[in-house]
Amino acid sequence: MNDTLRTDSSGRSRPARLLLKPRVSSPDQKRTSDRTTTHRTVLARVEGQEKQTEVPLLDLSPTGLKITAGQELDQEAVLIVEVAPGRILQAAVKWCKAADDNFHIGAEWTERISIDDVWKIRSDYER
Repeated sequence: MNDTLRTDSSGRSRPARLLLKPRVSSPDQKRTSDRTTTHRTVLARVEGQEKQTEVPLLDLSPTGLKITAGQELDQEAVLIVEVAPGRILQAAVKWCKAADDNFHIGAEWTERISIDDVWKIRSDYER
């Protein structure tokens, strides 16, 4: 077995650890955990609205996520994020910044997720 892979409880090989970007230590950064980049999309909507939109998931961590959206969102708006069919998580918007013709949005999960969940979201549920 390759020492960079491990077998999970379902018998599938996975990396022994995720390649995570370390927290930034500058005072203006408030990141509380390491993050990993993704190349996939999720379905998201603002709480209280019915329209769900497929958006790029730029990165995620046990404490939050970063997405690109076509509209600006208010700080503390609650996002309902479908990370996989039937797997729905909530996140509170912490910041929103203009990025080209879209907005980058950073949000914090309302309930922290495990590193195993991060791995599953990142890799198992490609759309």
